[in-house]
Amino acid sequence: MPNVEMFELKTKEYYAVDYVLCKTKDAYDRVTKWYEDFGNPRNTTVLFVEHTSSDPSTSAKSYAQSHPEFTIRPKNFDKTTFFHANGHSAQKSTTSILQCWKERPDLPLIDIYSMHNGTRDAYDEIFKETGTPSNLRFHFGHDVDGPDFGRLLLEASTIICPSKMEGFGHYINQARAAGALVMTTNGSPMNEFIAPDAGILIDAAPFEPNQDQMLSIYGSMEWYVDATGICNAVDKVLAMTPNERTSHGKNCRRLYERQFVNFEANMRRLRALFVY
Repeated sequence: MPNVEMFELKTKEYYAVDYVLCKTKDAYDRVTKWYEDFGNPRNTTVLFVEHTSSDPSTSAKSYAQSHPEFTIRPKNFDKTTFFHANGHSAQKSTTSILQCWKERPDLPLIDIYSMHNGTRDAYDEIFKETGTPSNLRFHFGHDVDGPDFGRLLLEASTIICPSKMEGFGHYINQARAAGALVMTTNGSPMNEFIAPDAGILIDAAPFEPNQDQMLSIYGSMEWYVDATGICNAVDKVLAMTPNERTSHGKNCRRLYERQFVNFEANMRRLRALFVY
């Protein structure tokens, strides 16, 4: 079950296995085409099985049941706010989000959580002259534990996930699981998480294919999201009615549940292949 964007995956890895289990349609298309073009001496079977992610929001709800002091505010789609977390990653276009909010003091509040030193440096550089705007809260160095992270996702009405690249996209999927209106990159495989009635796609431009990513011969696997793309997508969210935003959030959760069921069924079918 490869992360097809990884530099380490080369011909010998794909020639050494009987099955390749693909988490995304983009991965399935690339791997299938590669075997067609470069041979399949082992008669390897390529399957699109999908995948799933842990659900921090459910963990937070369970924790709250046994800890009455742990309260969770309901999402507010009437007065929407925004949330973004990039952890230790440099691949989430966080700098572009910071630039967007610098350019748009009229936007609603956003909370940004980061453990990445490069993001802190970008934040310091972007706001060194103007100071942090009142509509942005930057939380740096706070390693949020499971229940607290789940609560943050549950309370956020709109979650911005503009990945540059993904092997699957767990943090996008966890945002869907929390029932948020999810914004993510309009590039593969991130855009597979969004439907017309479930989330907003952010305009993106492909980088040149990276020769260290073997399957990038079938198109770039990395995407650039700029501040303009972020701001335009935010404006689409703000142009919605509260009912529309609520509906998008519910539909994002439904997509998460549907994929969970599909993945479980696909794993049962795979197990049957090996047992019988």
